[in-house]
Amino acid sequence: MDLTEAGALVTAKWNLPDTLQEVIAHQHGGEGPADYRTYIAILRLAEALTHELGVGYLPGQSPDANYRKLDLSALGSVGEGAPWEAARKNMEIAAEIALATMGDLLADLG
Repeated sequence: MDLTEAGALVTAKWNLPDTLQEVIAHQHGGEGPADYRTYIAILRLAEALTHELGVGYLPGQSPDANYRKLDLSALGSVGEGAPWEAARKNMEIAAEIALATMGDLLADLG
């Protein structure tokens, strides 16, 4: 059993939404069903960014940050220049905003 199969089983067992089950089931496969391609692309690109940043790995032990042009295309990020770098920068900005928001919420609860 691989990570994708395990994730699909866990999401089904936990009765998570069908959309999330489909996205996780196709995370490491091809394009996936047309209705879910945008979500699959977001998940794969986020995974590529965490690999590039080494999140969750010992220094120098993270897998290569393999992004797919197919995923950038699904998000409308393919064009002139360096599409991965542009997408990466946008994800970093979104992550900073999310972390700041979560920090504010935790401070309010504390």
